[in-house]
Formats: sequence, C-alpha cells, structure tokens
Amino acid sequence: MIRKILIMFITFFIIFIFSQSGNSSTINKKSIIYEFSNNSNFSYLNDDGLPNPKWKVYLTIELKENTLYSRENTNLYNTKNGDYDQQLKLLRESTKTYFQIYNNDFINNYNFKFYERKSISFYAPYIQFEYSDYNNLMKDKSNIDDLLQNYLVSNVYISDEYLYNYTTRNDFLYLNKSTSNYDFSKALNDVGLSNMKQQTGEGINIGILELGILDDYTNFQIDKVQTYGYTKDAHTTQVMSILGGKSGIASNANLFSASYLDYSLYNCMNWLISKNVHVINMSAGVFNSKYTSTSSYIDYIVKTNKISFIAAAGNREKILNAPFGISSPSTGLNVFSIGSYDVNKSVSYFSGAWDDPYQGRILKPTLVAPGGNLIGIDNIPDKLAGTSFSAPIVTGIVALLMERYNTLKLHPEMVMSIITASTKKLPTQTNTWDSDAGFGSVNYLNTFDAYEHTTMYQINSNVLPDSLVQTTNLIVPANNSIKIVNFALYNSYTSNIADDPNRELPFEFSKYIIKIYNGTTLLSSSTSISNINFLEYTNYSSSEINLTIKVFLSGSKIGNDIEYASLSISGIHTHSYEEKWIDNFYHLSSCWCGYQVQVQHMFEYTIYYDRHIGTCSCGYTFSGPHDFEQVIGFSIDNSESPMWIPKFRCRVCGYISYEL
Repeated sequence: MIRKILIMFITFFIIFIFSQSGNSSTINKKSIIYEFSNNSNFSYLNDDGLPNPKWKVYLTIELKENTLYSRENTNLYNTKNGDYDQQLKLLRESTKTYFQIYNNDFINNYNFKFYERKSISFYAPYIQFEYSDYNNLMKDKSNIDDLLQNYLVSNVYISDEYLYNYTTRNDFLYLNKSTSNYDFSKALNDVGLSNMKQQTGEGINIGILELGILDDYTNFQIDKVQTYGYTKDAHTTQVMSILGGKSGIASNANLFSASYLDYSLYNCMNWLISKNVHVINMSAGVFNSKYTSTSSYIDYIVKTNKISFIAAAGNREKILNAPFGISSPSTGLNVFSIGSYDVNKSVSYFSGAWDDPYQGRILKPTLVAPGGNLIGIDNIPDKLAGTSFSAPIVTGIVALLMERYNTLKLHPEMVMSIITASTKKLPTQTNTWDSDAGFGSVNYLNTFDAYEHTTMYQINSNVLPDSLVQTTNLIVPANNSIKIVNFALYNSYTSNIADDPNRELPFEFSKYIIKIYNGTTLLSSSTSISNINFLEYTNYSSSEINLTIKVFLSGSKIGNDIEYASLSISGIHTHSYEEKWIDNFYHLSSCWCGYQVQVQHMFEYTIYYDRHIGTCSCGYTFSGPHDFEQVIGFSIDNSESPMWIPKFRCRVCGYISYEL
C-alpha cells in the first residue's frame, strides 16, 4: 500500500511538472493524427473535410511508458516445469498493475467533460474517449491542446466512427461468386488437418472479437464458452464453429467471445486478457489499407502481453471500386493478416490485396486459408464466403500447435515465424511472398518440421549496429529446398514523431537481414525491409550441403527495449510418428509425410511384488506375473552357519527378488 501511494505521488508530481513545462516554447508541440474515412461512397466527411455531425468521433491518446512506474520483469526464456500459463498470468498481472494505475493517474489530471464513453486500457498505454459528434469533441479542445504539449504523450488521434465500428463484414456479397462450393472437410485436408490429428485444443484459451456473441449454442459445449456482451450475432457463431466447437478445428479449446458492439475495443481486450487467452481471432476490420491507431494498439498488446492475434485481411469492396485493400487492424506488424482462397487453390476474387502504401515496410496479407463458399459445417446451413472464415481456420491451427508445443503460448514471435515458414505456395504463386496470397496457404503438418528447426532469441539495447544476432547450422539434402523466416516483434511505441498536421501514424523498427553461407562463401541474402525477413534456397547438387544461416542487424537497433525474435526453417524433414496398435506384439508408426513402419512394442513397467504392468508409447498395456530366473546370489560367511542367498530376476521387467 505504501509503495502504491508513493508511486501515485511521484506520478502526480511528474505529470504536473510536464504539463506546466508544456507552456514553454522549448517543447515541440505535436500534431494530431487524423484517421477520417475518405471514401467517396460514404458520407462521413462534409465539404470542409470534417466528419458529418451524425457520426461519432473518437479521441485516442497513446502515452509513453513512464520509467517512474516499476514493473516486475518476467523472464519467459527460463520457464521451469512447463508452467507456461502461470508465467503468462504473472506477466499480465504485472502489466495490468502498471497501466491501470499509470493511465488513470495521467488522465485524471485533465478535465474532459463532453464525451459519451471513456475507455482505459489495462494492458497498454492507450486511453480513448468516444464523442457523439465532432462538435462535442471540439468543446474539449483546450484539453486536447494541453495533451499535445505533454511530454508523456506519444501520439494523439482523432478518428471517425468508420474506424471503430468495423462495419465492413459484407461476406454475403460474395456468396456463389467463387468457382464452386468448398466442402469443409476438404478444406481441412488441404491445410494439413488429416485424421492423424491428435490435438484438439485442450487447455488452450481462444478469444473471439466480434460485433456480437453467440446466437446459437448447438455447436458448443456450454462449459467451454464464456461471453462478454449481449448482442446475439450469427456471424460470431459461424466463425466460432470453424475454429472451435464440437466439430471445429480446436474442438476442446476454451472459447471467450467478446462483443465490441456492446463494449469498447479496449474493454473487450481487457476482459479477454484477464481470461489469460493465448490467441485471439478477429474476423472483421476496416478496409482502408492503413496502419491505424488500432493497429498500433494491437501490436503493443501482442508484444507486451504475449498473445498471438489473427485477423481477417478483409474483402475487396468491388461494389465500392476498391481493387486493393487490407483491413485494419490486420495491417499491424505483429498481426496475422489472413486472406482467402477457393476450392481450385486460387486466391478468392474478394480477398484483400496489398497495394504497398508503405514501400515494403509492411507485408500483407500474411498468408491465406480456405474461405470461398465453404459448406458442410455442422448446423451451419449457409454457404460461408469471406476472409472472415479463413481467419478462424488459422486460429484453430494455432491452438492445436500451442497444445502440442506449450512453449508457443509465451512466444507469439515463434508462432509467426513457424506458421509463415511452413506455408505451401498456391499453384499460381511464384514468389516466396506476394501481395495476393502472402506466404501461401497455411499448413498444419508442415509446422512440425518448422518447429524442430526454430530458434528464438533476444536483441538487447546495447547491441552494436550491423551485429550478428543469430546463427544456426544445418545440412540440406541433395535436390532439396528450404524456406527461412526471421520475425521480430515490433515495438509500436518506438515510433518517431513528425510535426506534420496531415501526417499518418509514423512507425519505425529495427531491420534484419538473413544470409546463407557454405563455409565462408555467401550464397544468398534477404532483401525485405519489414520486420519479417525471408529467404528460399535450393540445393541443386547431387550431394548434401552444409549451410550456416546467419541473421544480422541491418543498421542500428531502434529503441531501448529488448526485442524478441524467432528464426524458423522449413524443408528439412525429421520423421514425427503417431502410433497405432496392431496386435499384442506390434504397432504401426506413421509419419505425416506418409512413411510407415511396423515396430515391436517397447514397454515401460510399473512393478509390484507379485506382478508388473507394461505400457507402450502406442497406448497398449498388459499385466502379468513375474517370470523369474535365478542369477548369481551372494553368501553370508559366518563361522557358525554359512548361508547362500539366491537372487532371482524377472525376465520381463527386471524386478529383483531374493525369494520365490
């Protein structure tokens, strides 16, 4: 209690000093970032370029982190005993303690009056006010002017309702326009989800952000679902039936459905993170191809709270003459942006495509998944078309991976590098990444090899420019191709501030380069300037080749925070077996690549004095009495009565006895 009071006192003092010093001419006054819709098909803007009075307006404040607030550091690289959920809980509780106090203390120094709703993030330095219209926002102009001169303020945004209502889920527009129907069972097979799948999402918490909550529980186990909101929504039910539910991909996952129509985005995220979710699906967005304040907010949440975030790339609004576009917040650098493809393995005509407004610094979409005219989903009579239904396929796969490899719960950077390294190109795809299909189709089975060849690492603040930050060695078989992906989580609050009244949200991040060596000979280098780097290499020779993969910092590191990165390599296969009982002597070991071998049972024994129970890795068990044979005993030599003690050993389990 004393510590909390001391922190609050120091913070009030610092905020007061900086707010007073804001009147000094030495402070560089920041400008507002305007995020207004400029689509001529909507009447959001009037002739003066300002929102029409009938539309709500949002004021978003992004703060700098305050070093006067202490936060316990949780070392996620030294987790013991696999207690990953406890580590996440401790990390997020520490983050909440920090931001709940800091954000509230900061905004309480201002006298905002004319808003309808105030939302404060508990897990990121963001505060938001919702106004009924632009005129009411202007009544708080003096507070906004003060914000712009406060040292602790990083960015101030003014956005219209178009950005925050996410009303572009027009999936119904695309029904029957894809090549043909796409049966859900075939779609699952196409992404590597065969009948060999052992994982069901057990123990994984999935968050679902939608414009409502479930309207039908038929497909779900009641005790596996929690909701936050009251508006019932069929789209939510459809999305959740794909990623979870009784016949969904992660059928035993815990599902947490939050409605940002009923509550603010920040409040929904506060609730989801408090539930210790591991991955969040958002099958909606704003089709604007912009890196927005929401993109920045989600990037911060992913990096700081260790959550994998999967979002629909968005549907090209061809009726609105939009040949290109990606939805926000899937434009976030730490966010999966998921496009759609049809049953013929071509990108769906409606799937969001990137026109590269940031000159290569953001690569979207990330990848694609089936989403054209999906049918055959239990208790969903409708055809489903849209990237809304591609995203939950990826989310379900991520949940299965997290169950299989628990460490992925803590490392969204690993999830990103593994998923992108393990994709399969679509038939028409020639480049490793392109603006329509991203890295290609998600593939669950390919992720197993990518995981086995993944290294996570950290980049500290004292690293020198152009330093070598990661090295790995591997042997590439003859006539074999590999794909290498290096992904670094973006620190969204390291953005530079530009004093331009018409500016968009600036962002800057550390850049990396991958280089492949054979001995001292450089074979290839990556060219990406995004936070995700990639390289493909084929060994065309008739013999295997030894390669060294090196990752270098390109230039100087941006910001003082530790950066978290992951390097994944796919294409080097190691058999990973699933076992099936044949008879009392053998089981069948099958790798996902198709290789099978019949193997004799190998037992581990639980031993009792009169019997043993043997258990094989395939699940077969048997129980039987000991089968003893006599082995060398020992004698007790004593002058009066020498004794020989026989020794018996069970031929099956090795149990030792000195009497029969």
